[in-house]
Amino acid sequence: MYRRECFEAIGGLEARRGWDMIDETRAQMLGWTTKSFLAEELIHHRPIDARQDAVLRSRFQMGELYHFLGYHWAYHLVRSLRSALQDFPRGTGGMALLAGYVWAALRRAPRYDADYVAFVRRSQLARFNWRHLRGFLGATAGREGR
Repeated sequence: MYRRECFEAIGGLEARRGWDMIDETRAQMLGWTTKSFLAEELIHHRPIDARQDAVLRSRFQMGELYHFLGYHWAYHLVRSLRSALQDFPRGTGGMALLAGYVWAALRRAPRYDADYVAFVRRSQLARFNWRHLRGFLGATAGREGR
């Protein structure tokens, strides 16, 4: 859901993978407050996690996407470790996420936009502290569908 003013300010949606992260970040860059809904509140009409075809390829491609969107390498490393502990398939899913990011970095794949990347990295590094790191890694208990 978007306020009309916000939607117009961000220039609408982009027809590319990661559009939902791009629009949210662009709104934040313009000073809008964004909110995400918990997964339990949503009904997914597509396979996710264990029911998804080619889940490792998908995780690899997400790693490439996170490089494209400018994720800081340290933030992405911690995110990949968390994914390895919590997400399906345990261990290998997080490694595929990290491998996709590293592969894109080694190829010097293009990034989205310099201002966008700078904003993403500032935001990630501002939240990146030991207290947050403990919460980010979290406990693996209570995760369903894995």
